[in-house]
Amino acid sequence: MKEKLLDFYSKHKKLVLIVGVVLVLVIVGMIGSRKEKVDWDELLLGSHLPEVKKGSIDLQVNNGDYLTFDIEDVKKSYYTEYKEACIDMGYTIDKEDTGDNYEAFNKDGYKLDLYYSSFDEIYVHLYAPEEMSEITWNTTGLGEKLPVPTSTYGKVSTDSSSTYRVLLGKTSLDEFNKYVESCQEKGFNIDYNKQEKKYTAKNSEGYSLEVSYEGNNVIDIMIEAPKEESSNNNSEETNNNNTTNNNTNNNNTSNNNTTNNNTNNNTQMVNGMRKDFKDAMDSYEKFMDEYIAFMKKYNANPSDLSLLTEYTKILDKYNKFVDDFDNWESDDLNTKEAAYYLEVQTRVNKKISEALG
Repeated sequence: MKEKLLDFYSKHKKLVLIVGVVLVLVIVGMIGSRKEKVDWDELLLGSHLPEVKKGSIDLQVNNGDYLTFDIEDVKKSYYTEYKEACIDMGYTIDKEDTGDNYEAFNKDGYKLDLYYSSFDEIYVHLYAPEEMSEITWNTTGLGEKLPVPTSTYGKVSTDSSSTYRVLLGKTSLDEFNKYVESCQEKGFNIDYNKQEKKYTAKNSEGYSLEVSYEGNNVIDIMIEAPKEESSNNNSEETNNNNTTNNNTNNNNTSNNNTTNNNTNNNTQMVNGMRKDFKDAMDSYEKFMDEYIAFMKKYNANPSDLSLLTEYTKILDKYNKFVDDFDNWESDDLNTKEAAYYLEVQTRVNKKISEALG
């Protein structure tokens, strides 16, 4: 079993490395990561952070919505010093501090994420707050499947026949829990997963719900319609006995439908990102979470034969991860996608570092 695990890890590491290199090259080509002396005044969100006094800055993303950079060649003591400077600037709301990672909001809604790496680097991510205003809940589309929230202050990020997604402000963690209870009463209690700040479930019709508390009195609500199975194959079988000309016409129609479906899938946006890209990144992170958990179990007890069954399931999820990346064939990233990639990769790197001890 150990040989199989090592072989699997080798293949997995190679794949992740290839994916990571490709994505990093794309991001570098698009946003121009530069490892040089940075003029702090050039950072569009720089005024919302304490200026870096030590080490060197590797700038990754610099725009009005998102700022991320690495502080290189610094010791853990400077991470503590910089974190305290951020706290002094007001990053204390909904804080989470694990020692090497600090996350918090300030009163203006900016979200800070600091992480100290064992490679003597500090990863800094700063997210500007979403612009919100008074909204009207959609009660004629997918929104009618859900209870109407109490807050009317937010932002509708996606409203289509397949996805309805809304960011709601002025909603506390207690109100998040009350809304989850309302969703359960509305029928979203199948295959559910309830966590402290996240709830996922389906209803009897196959609609999928995800509600999460983002922090700073903001929740994210997303409902997705069940995916329809393509009827192209059935149409082709029905038309098998038609004339050659009819078959040709049907095939052309089927091909056109397929092209249109692919186009729709590629251009469907989820929170400013293409759905195929987000699916690929989410699949990658989910796979890595489960793989790391599995390796912890294996390292703790290599002789546990029950892990063979779990190992098979891990391989199935590995194939799903590969398929999702195969489905994503884009060769460029928009700003939201670049930011999300860096966000996911930072989380994964942090989890790997923690697993390695």
